[in-house]
Amino acid sequence: MRRNRYRVGLDSRLTLFDSAGIGGYIRNLAASIKNVRGRDAVVPLIDFRDSSWTGSGISVVGPTHSSLGDALFAMQLPAIGLDLLHAPDHVLPPRLRTPSVVTIHDLSFWAMPETHSLSSRQYYERCRESVLRANAVICVSEFTRDELFRLSDADRRKVHVAPSGLGAGFSAVDPLAIKQRRSKYGLHGRYVIFVGTLGRRKNVVRLIEAFQKAAADRDVTLVLAGGVGNAGEDVRRAIGRAGLGRSVRSLGSPPDSDMPALIAGADFLALVSLYEGFGHPVLEAMACKTPSLISNRRPLTDLAGPAGFPVDPLDVDDIAGGIDALLEDAELRSRLGNVGPELATRYSWERAANRTYEIYEKVLN
Repeated sequence: MRRNRYRVGLDSRLTLFDSAGIGGYIRNLAASIKNVRGRDAVVPLIDFRDSSWTGSGISVVGPTHSSLGDALFAMQLPAIGLDLLHAPDHVLPPRLRTPSVVTIHDLSFWAMPETHSLSSRQYYERCRESVLRANAVICVSEFTRDELFRLSDADRRKVHVAPSGLGAGFSAVDPLAIKQRRSKYGLHGRYVIFVGTLGRRKNVVRLIEAFQKAAADRDVTLVLAGGVGNAGEDVRRAIGRAGLGRSVRSLGSPPDSDMPALIAGADFLALVSLYEGFGHPVLEAMACKTPSLISNRRPLTDLAGPAGFPVDPLDVDDIAGGIDALLEDAELRSRLGNVGPELATRYSWERAANRTYEIYEKVLN
């Protein structure tokens, strides 16, 4: 195999503690670039404590999401000898001498600062100068690009959109696999599924309140699949207030291999977030022919199109009305679900990898 002209480093330190979210973006992007452009097309730069990577990569010292860690990381880069560094999590390391690309996933830390801790807001404020300093900026959706222009002084000429891809396994799911996952998690009846970290901007408290209004007298369960974020305690109290202790099931973070069947087995996915950058769970549901209850806000409306049922995320009664409509109307669920798979084909990691590498080449040529 012909070796690539360039030595491109992908900052992969985040995957030490993030297996989904941006961590999943990093892993999928690295694997896909290697697949479509050759195994030496990109070099993952991995936290030396992370033993989960297989194949080629370079271990580095310096924890991510730390100003000191980023400074230590930057000190090692000259010895690695990169032609370009891709920082996939909003922030470039300081005093970087090589050309650079930075990926912006969402801008909730500027648009909804109240949903972030003080330390998070302070760290991500570095995104502002990173966008100015980078040779190219990748946004994962047109909405995120528009938000970047609204909230920063980014140079429009160097901002590109390269949507993320659809994870492996999300497609039509074998009914036996659905039955097995139902048994594994004790899901014996109808259920609605939320997928994501229990963070404030995910609006899970209003979802629970709406579920209580719409489904309290029905034999249906609300399943929460995701880690505990900064709204975990708020969600626990909301479940108690609504008297839904038996009707809401928290699964934590199920293995990735279980998620297609869990999503496919649901009546519908509910993602009524206050703010998103892309909306991966909706894309995954579309691929599995599962309809989605979504916020009537971009980028979820852009992504789902006719596969989503939009509601006002600030109006509990409107969310409850959407839940009621989707639970009652099997024809509606079928119509929304059937259009999903074709729409989901627009998003592949192969396409994302090629688009991203084209941006690398544009910077370097």
